[in-house]
Amino acid sequence: MKGRILTLTAAAMSIVLLAFSVPLAISIWNGAASRALAEANAQIQYLGELMVTVDAAALDLAVKGINSGGQQVTVYLSDGSRLGNPAEASKAVELAKTGRSLTAETKGGAEVLYAVTDRSNGISVIRSFVPDQVLRAGVVQSWLWLAVLALVLFLGGLLLAAKLAGTLLRPIEDLVRVSQRVAAGDLDARVEVSGPEEIRSLGQAHNDLTRRIRVLLQEERERSADLSHRLRTPLTSLQLEIDSVKDAELAERLTERALALEDAVSHSIAQARLSGSGSEAGTESSAAEIIAERLRFWSPLAADTGRTVSAGELPAISVPVGPEEFAACIDAAFQNFFMHTPSGSSLEISMVAGAAEDLLLIRDDGPGLPGAGGREVLRRGVSGSGSTGLGLDIIARTAERTGGRLELADSPSGGAELRIIFGRSSSGL
Repeated sequence: MKGRILTLTAAAMSIVLLAFSVPLAISIWNGAASRALAEANAQIQYLGELMVTVDAAALDLAVKGINSGGQQVTVYLSDGSRLGNPAEASKAVELAKTGRSLTAETKGGAEVLYAVTDRSNGISVIRSFVPDQVLRAGVVQSWLWLAVLALVLFLGGLLLAAKLAGTLLRPIEDLVRVSQRVAAGDLDARVEVSGPEEIRSLGQAHNDLTRRIRVLLQEERERSADLSHRLRTPLTSLQLEIDSVKDAELAERLTERALALEDAVSHSIAQARLSGSGSEAGTESSAAEIIAERLRFWSPLAADTGRTVSAGELPAISVPVGPEEFAACIDAAFQNFFMHTPSGSSLEISMVAGAAEDLLLIRDDGPGLPGAGGREVLRRGVSGSGSTGLGLDIIARTAERTGGRLELADSPSGGAELRIIFGRSSSGL
């Protein structure tokens, strides 16, 4: 950004300096010519005053004295004779003999002509030739000084712009860095309030917003923890009911599920009270092992309900999420399968390793996803089958925290196909 500001400043200053320098350079050019012509005009007017008071001999001496200083003055007398510097009469000289004084351009310079009525009442013409080098004397030096001044102003302006840009951009860059830290989950990051008043107000507002987000998140965690804690009461009641079941095999299965539910509730309480985001950042999971373990867990329920769950290819892949989070993702997929497919349906789960991403593929032969392509059910809390609509959202958020995504499609058998893509490194908040 600083480079763009300096570039725009340089362009603007160049335009301004050109707008002032070009007219000034032209003025210097014209001023030098005006001074030279004014000096020549003063000399010939002096000779014109002499012509009405002295004779030709005295006038000739005066002309020679002026020319000895490097001037080129010629006097064309009314009787046809000529004094001073030898020069043929030009058309401008002939025009001046009609009584008109003028300045005209000629080869190699300019001639200043002064018409005078002499002692014989005739029209004499005094001519002073000003060469080009005299007309432009000092112009190059003045232009050089003008260029040096423009360069100094340009560099000074750039230095000033760089300093001002630094003053403005440093707090903005700090604000960007802190915003990125907050986006990464560091809610303790604060902007150092500095710079102009407007930027200071922006930094202070950002700090206030971060503090407010932290308070809201803490309140949300507390509410989640309290809700999870309240679930312990019905769990205790459920455990008492299980203890009264006479069928030992059924009681064992129910106890196993109740314990799993209690573990999930306990984990929810612990995660909700964490000071961070609750994600298991920086950890990895062995996908094949967790999938195999969850298959063992869900297989009895599948057998009881006339469904089939199986595993396809499961290469040794580590996904960048914690074991419990990955297991919750798998469980959400199984729960959707049991809730939204009829008895007799089957599900297959497999993984494919890619160059930069890993694919978890879950296919069933149920009725498929509701809506156009099933995209609507990815909205949190939306369900086409009367459920809470949070299962697919849990899966999607788990994938997105790794830099991946969840894609929905129809399986080859016409059921639902979940393509859960995990990035190779976690980028979660």
